Amino acid sequence: MTVNLYKLVFGVALVFGTLLTLSAETWFLAWVGLELNMVSFIPLLVGKHNSLGSEVALKYFLVQSVSSLILLVSLVYVNQLGVDSLVNLVWLSLLAKLGVFPFYHWFPLISEGLKWGPLMILMSWQSLAPFSLITQIPMYGCMDYMVYGSMIVGGLGGLNQSSLRKIMAYSSINHLGWMMASMKVSEVMWGLYFFIYVILTGGLVILFYFSGSYYMVHLYQNMMGDISYKLTLSLGILSLGGLPPLLGFLPKWVMVEVLILNGYFLMVFFMVMLTLISLYFYLRMVWSFFTLMNTGVGSGDCMSYGGGVSYMGLMGLSSVSLLGLFFMPMLV
Repeated sequence: MTVNLYKLVFGVALVFGTLLTLSAETWFLAWVGLELNMVSFIPLLVGKHNSLGSEVALKYFLVQSVSSLILLVSLVYVNQLGVDSLVNLVWLSLLAKLGVFPFYHWFPLISEGLKWGPLMILMSWQSLAPFSLITQIPMYGCMDYMVYGSMIVGGLGGLNQSSLRKIMAYSSINHLGWMMASMKVSEVMWGLYFFIYVILTGGLVILFYFSGSYYMVHLYQNMMGDISYKLTLSLGILSLGGLPPLLGFLPKWVMVEVLILNGYFLMVFFMVMLTLISLYFYLRMVWSFFTLMNTGVGSGDCMSYGGGVSYMGLMGLSSVSLLGLFFMPMLV
């Protein structure tokens, strides 16, 4: 009861910190919201049954506190002393908080030590406040290289990974590249991409959570003799990778059209080419699922972790992934 109470308290504070940043009228108030968000999230990282919780919390604190310090000092110089050249530092400190290239190293390291709940918060909710502040800063040409770098790291980093948490972390870095690109043209475009990304990522995380899967070998054990789990997981992974005509392809297609209309032809070319890298390791994962021998070993393990809730997750993720079939004809 006590554990649930402190999680509720810090969870409410976490939400309040983000909302404070989103609604702030001054940069200082936005910075206070970021700090409240960070301080509230750290206790959620230290789980009762998580032996790596303290180490992960310390790493997260160091990264976020250094970024916040740079942000605060930069804001003081820009607002009080009029040193406009330090606007770049404000921008870079926010990118470091997100885990965008070249500040991505902490993201997979921390993700590996988290349970699925805190990891989902890190990959979704924790991105809202920094992104909202980035929209208020002029975009610079170097952002294109950060978009490309994030997509390269997200694609190559996911190759040869056996940890599902690291795979999801590198996938998140790849999608951060797409989200950064979407902010060049429209905040609405970013909102659409972020919304669909959270739905698809959340669906996969729910499946992993209820099946107790943290490594690829756990997935292999759970899907032996369980074709529904195998098909649903494959649909979710391919949709997250952006394979047409699944739902994950929808925001990418819309964004490509909008970028082309705004004259970003070279960016579109590189983004499409780099996305093929990440799509390759998604396809390789799915291929390994269907080339497993159906020996029946581990059959029914999916039910032993989550019961009927797991199969509700299977149906939900399948339905969401296939929504792209209904929307795609409208875009052609």
